[in-house]
Amino acid sequence: MPVFLNFCYEDTGKSFTAHLNRVLNESGFSTFFSPTEQNQAISNLAGEIQRAIEECEVFITILSYNYASSVSCLEELSFRVSLRAVRSSVVPVFYGVEPSDARFQTGSFEGALEDQKKQNGLDEERVQRWKNALKHVADRSGRDMKNYRSEANLVHEIVKVVADKLNYMAPLHVADHLIGLDSRVDDVERLLDVSADGGVRMIGIHGMGGIGKTTLAKAIFNKIRSSFQCSCFLSDIREASRTHYGLVNLLKQLLKDLFNEEDPNISDADRGVSVFKNRIRSKKVLVILDDVDHQKQLEKLAGKHDWYCRGSRIITTTRDEHVLNVSNRVDRHHVYKLKELDYTQSLQLFSWWAFGRDQPTQEYAKLSKDVVSTAGGLPLALEVLGSSLWDKTTIEEWEETVEMLRNVPENDVILKLKVSFDYLIEEEKQIFLDIACFFIGMDRDYAVTIWKGCGLPASISIKRLSQRSLIKIDDENRLWMHDQLRDMGRRIVKLENLDDPGSRSRLWDQDEVFDVLKNHKGSGKVRGLILSVNNQGQSWKTEAFKPMSSLKLLSISFASLNGSFRSLPSGLVWLKWKKCPLQYLPDDFPYEKLAVLDLSNSLSELVWKNMLIPNLKVLDLRYCVKLNRIPNCSQYQNLEKLNLSNCWELVEIPNSISLLENLIYLNVNRCHLKELPSTISGLQSLQKLIISNNHGLDKLPEQLFSMKSLTELDMTSSGIQQLPDSIGNLKNLRILRLGFTNVRELPDSLGSLVNLEELDVNRCNIRELPDSLGTLVNLEKLNVNRCKILSRFPASMGRMRSLLYLNMVETATATLPHDFGLLSKLDKLNTIGCRQLKELPESFGSLTSLRTLEMNNNINLTRLPSTFSGLCSLGKFEATHCNLQGMIPDDFEKLCSLKILSLSFNNFHGLPSSLRGLSLLEQLLINGCQQLVAIPELPISLKKLDAGECTSLQTMPKLSHLCKLETLSVHRCVQLVAIPELPTSLKYLDAAVCTRLQTMPQLSHLSKLENLYIYGCEQLASIPQLPTNLKHLFADKTKSLQELLFRSRPLWLQISYMNCEQLVCIPELPSSLVGAVGYSESAHHFEIKVRVLPTGYSCKSFLEGRICLAYKPGVTKDSIQEKPPEFFNWIVNASLQPRYVTRHPGEKSGCRL
Repeated sequence: MPVFLNFCYEDTGKSFTAHLNRVLNESGFSTFFSPTEQNQAISNLAGEIQRAIEECEVFITILSYNYASSVSCLEELSFRVSLRAVRSSVVPVFYGVEPSDARFQTGSFEGALEDQKKQNGLDEERVQRWKNALKHVADRSGRDMKNYRSEANLVHEIVKVVADKLNYMAPLHVADHLIGLDSRVDDVERLLDVSADGGVRMIGIHGMGGIGKTTLAKAIFNKIRSSFQCSCFLSDIREASRTHYGLVNLLKQLLKDLFNEEDPNISDADRGVSVFKNRIRSKKVLVILDDVDHQKQLEKLAGKHDWYCRGSRIITTTRDEHVLNVSNRVDRHHVYKLKELDYTQSLQLFSWWAFGRDQPTQEYAKLSKDVVSTAGGLPLALEVLGSSLWDKTTIEEWEETVEMLRNVPENDVILKLKVSFDYLIEEEKQIFLDIACFFIGMDRDYAVTIWKGCGLPASISIKRLSQRSLIKIDDENRLWMHDQLRDMGRRIVKLENLDDPGSRSRLWDQDEVFDVLKNHKGSGKVRGLILSVNNQGQSWKTEAFKPMSSLKLLSISFASLNGSFRSLPSGLVWLKWKKCPLQYLPDDFPYEKLAVLDLSNSLSELVWKNMLIPNLKVLDLRYCVKLNRIPNCSQYQNLEKLNLSNCWELVEIPNSISLLENLIYLNVNRCHLKELPSTISGLQSLQKLIISNNHGLDKLPEQLFSMKSLTELDMTSSGIQQLPDSIGNLKNLRILRLGFTNVRELPDSLGSLVNLEELDVNRCNIRELPDSLGTLVNLEKLNVNRCKILSRFPASMGRMRSLLYLNMVETATATLPHDFGLLSKLDKLNTIGCRQLKELPESFGSLTSLRTLEMNNNINLTRLPSTFSGLCSLGKFEATHCNLQGMIPDDFEKLCSLKILSLSFNNFHGLPSSLRGLSLLEQLLINGCQQLVAIPELPISLKKLDAGECTSLQTMPKLSHLCKLETLSVHRCVQLVAIPELPTSLKYLDAAVCTRLQTMPQLSHLSKLENLYIYGCEQLASIPQLPTNLKHLFADKTKSLQELLFRSRPLWLQISYMNCEQLVCIPELPSSLVGAVGYSESAHHFEIKVRVLPTGYSCKSFLEGRICLAYKPGVTKDSIQEKPPEFFNWIVNASLQPRYVTRHPGEKSGCRL
C-alpha cells in the first residue's frame, strides 16, 4: 500500500482527507484510508494497520485541531516514527494548526495530551513517545494550509509530492475540483471494456465546448493507462492542426510517446501515417485524441481498427459528432454524449471556486444560486465565474454580476465567460488578448519582457488572470488557456470589426493577414500581427505596414520584406523574424522601442551595423550559422538575455561585453570561441553562463571568477583543461558542469561553493575528488560517470547530507567511504561497470531513502553487505553480470518497497525463501544464473519472471496462484522436465530449447496467452489444447511433436513449425491466417513433413527459399507481400511453384499431401 493517510476523522475525515484520498486514487496511487473513526482506545494498533504502515512508501499525517485527542492518530504516528524508513517517507500537513504547536505541544495539542493522560490513566512514557513523534514530524518540511489559496491547491501539491517520492510517471493534471466526474469515468470505462479479450475499440466523447471533455479524457487516461504497453495523450488537436506542419508534428508526438522516438524522420503527413501504421500493430496502446474537429485528423491520427494490436483503445473527444460518424469509424453505440452538471453539482463546483468550500456562505447563498442557474451546468463557466467573484466582497458587486448574466442568452457560452473578462482592468484585458491570439505556449518570463516593453504591468496582471482561472502557467513555465477562453478572446478581437480585419487590434489568421498586407488594408488599430508563409522566399512590401502606426508585436516566419524599413511602425516592441534573409538589419529600421529581437535561424552575418537600441532586453540569435560577430555592446547596454547558441562562425566576444551591466543570461554554446574577454568580469549581474561545445576554448579568464551573481556555469565539451583556485569565489554558484572536458584535477577551493547543488564531471580524466567535497552540504547531484581513472571518493563524503543522486558508472573506484551510509537523502545510485568495486561498506544499509540501485557489471562484487536489508525504500535493484556467489541473504523480505529485482548472470546457487514476503515485487529477473537449482515460493504481486538460461534449474515453484503474472520465460533451462500449472493472467510463455521438457501444463484456460515459444523442445511430444487468443506460436525443431490442437478456431495466428519432423496434423486455422511456414533442413530442395492441412487449404512452396506456405486458394504472391511483415520471419523472393495436392475420398478435416 504505497500511501497511508493518518488523520483525525472528526476534523477532516469527511472533507479534506476524503478529497485527498479520492484524487490520489484517481491519479493511480493506492491508499490506506479508513472512512470511519478507529477508536482503538488504548490498545495496541491492529495488525492490519501495522502492516499497512510498514508497507507504505509515503506516510501522510494531517495535523488538525483535534488530532492529539485521537489515540489512534497518535499511535499510528509514533509507530511510523519508530520505523527506520520514516525520514524518507513522512509528509506532514498542517491543517488549521501551527507547526510550532505540534513541535512544542502548545495550543490545542497541549490540552489534548494532558486530557489523554488524566482520563485514560496513561503512563508518562507513552505520552512522551507521542510528544517525540509530534516533534519529529513537525521538524520536517511540511505543507501548511494557510500558504494555499484553497484546499484543492493543497491537494494538488500533495499529489505531486507523492508522485515524486514514488517515482511514478506524473499523472496528467485533471482538475482542481473533481465534481461529478466519478460517474462519468465509470460510464466511459464501461464503453471501453478494457478487461475484455476482444479486439480494438474506438470510442468518442462528444459535447459542447467547456463541458469537460478534456477533463474526463485526462481522468480516464490516468486511471487505465497502466493496462497498456504504452500510451499517448494528444491535446488540442483542433488548434495544432491549423499550422502548416501541424499534423506532421502530431504524428511525431504519437511516435515519440508510443515508441520512444525522440525525433522521428517524418517530412510529411502521409509518410508519418505510413510509419505509424506499420509500427502500431506491435503494441497494445491507449491513444487519446483531444479536441478533434475534422475527419482528416482522425484519418491521419487514428486510422482504422485493423491497424492496431488487439486490446488497444482509441478515445476521441470532439464538439462535432459528425466527425466520429464518417466512414463509421466510431460505432454509434460507442459514443458517449457528455451532459452538463446537474444543479447540485454545479453549486458545489461554483462554491469551491468562489468560497474555497463545497457550499456558499449563508449571506451569498441566494446570489450563488442565481449565478449557477445562468451557467448552464458548464464546468468552465462555473470555474471562471466563481474565480472572478472570489475577491468580490460586497453584495452590490455580486448583484451586478447576476444582472449581467441574466442578459446573456442561455446557450451563449462565450458571453457567459466574457462576464469575467469585462471585470478586468484595461491592461489585464490587453494581456489576456495577447495570450489568446499570440502567446499560448510561450515562456512566461519571455512574454513578461515583451509586455513590460509595451508599458504594461505584466507580472501582477498575469497573477490576477491566473487567480481568475482565465489563464494557467504549466509546469514548464509556459502560458496556457482553455480553448473556449482562447476562442472567446479571439472572438472579442474579431468583433472589433467583423467586415474589416485591418481595423482590428490583432491579426493571426493567415488568410486575413495575407489580404491585409497584399491590399494595404492595415490601420492604426493593429497592435499585433503574425505572418507565417509556407513557401520560403515569399516577399511582402514594407509599405503595407505603414498604416499600422500602433503595431507593437510582429512575428514573421519564412518571408522577406522589400522596401524602406522606415515604413515599419516606430513603436515596435517585439520582432520575431525566423529565417530572416537579410545579412543585417538596415540602419533605417525602427528600433527605438524594440525590447525583444528574435532573429533565430536566420542568415544574418552582422545583425546590424550602427544602431542604438536603448530598450533592447532580449536578443536571440540562435542558429544564425553565418554570424561572425555581434554588434558593439555599447549600442544595447540594457540587454538582459543574449542567446548566441549554434552560431558556428562566431569566434570572439567583443570586449564591449562588459558594458552589459544588466545581463543575466549568456549562451554561446557550440560557437567557435578561442577565448573569453577579460572584460567579462564587468557582467556583475550575470547568473547563467553557457560556454559548452567550444572546443578551442581551453582556459577561462581569471576575472570571470569575480562574478558574484553567477549561479550556473556550463563548460560541457569545451576545451577547458584546468580550474583555477579562484573558482571558490563563486559563492552563489548552484550548478557547475565540466563533462567531456580535459580537466584532470579539481581544486580544494571547490569546497567553498557552499551553495552548489549540481556537480557534473562526466567523462573527465580525474583521479580523485578533493577532500573538501564534504563541505558541499547543499549538493544534490554528483555525476562522475565514466571518469575511468577515478579511484577513490573523499572520506568526507558522508557529510554531503543533501545528496540525492550519484552517478559513478565505469569509474575505477574499488571501495566506498566507510561513512557512505550517512548520505541519508540519497535517492539513486548508479555503479554500473565499476569493475574494481569489490564490496559495499557495512554502513550501506543506512541509506533508507535509496529507491534505485543500479550496479550491473560490477564483476568483482561477490557479496552484499549484511546490512543490505536495511534499504527499506529500495524500489529497483539491478545487479546483473556481477559475481554474487553462494546464497542471497535470507532477510530480503525487509526490502518492503522492492518492485524490480534483477540478478541475472550471477553465480549464486540459491534465492532466499523470504522472497515471498516482497509484497510489492513485480519483476524478478534471474536469467543466466547457471548455478541456480531451484526457485523458492514467489509473491503474488509478481508480473514478470525471467529465469531463462538457468541451465541447472530443476525445480519451479507453484505459479497458478500468481494472479498478476503476465510474462514467464524459462528458455534454455535444459534440466527442466516440467512446468507447473500456470495462472490465467499469463500473456507470454517462453519455454524454448528446454531440451528435457516432456510435458506442458494445461493451456486452454489461459485466455490471455498470446505468445508461446516451444521451439527446440526436442522431447516434447504433445501440447495440450491451445487457447483461442494465441497470436504467435513458434514450435520449430520440436522434433517429437505430432499434433497441434486448439480449443476452438483462433481469430488470428502466426505459426512456425520448421523441422517438426513428426508433425502430421495441424488444426483448422483462422480465416485471417495469411500463412503457416515450415521446412526441413534435411531435404535437398523441399520436403513437407505435414501430412494434414486444414479444409480448403492448398500447398505451394518457394523452392529457393525452401519455405512452404499453407494458405487459402486464390492468394497470390502480390497479395501475400501486401500483408504486414510481422506475419513472416523470413523474406521470400522466389516465385511460387505449385506442388502436387491430392484429396483422398471421404476426407473432411483437411487435404493430405
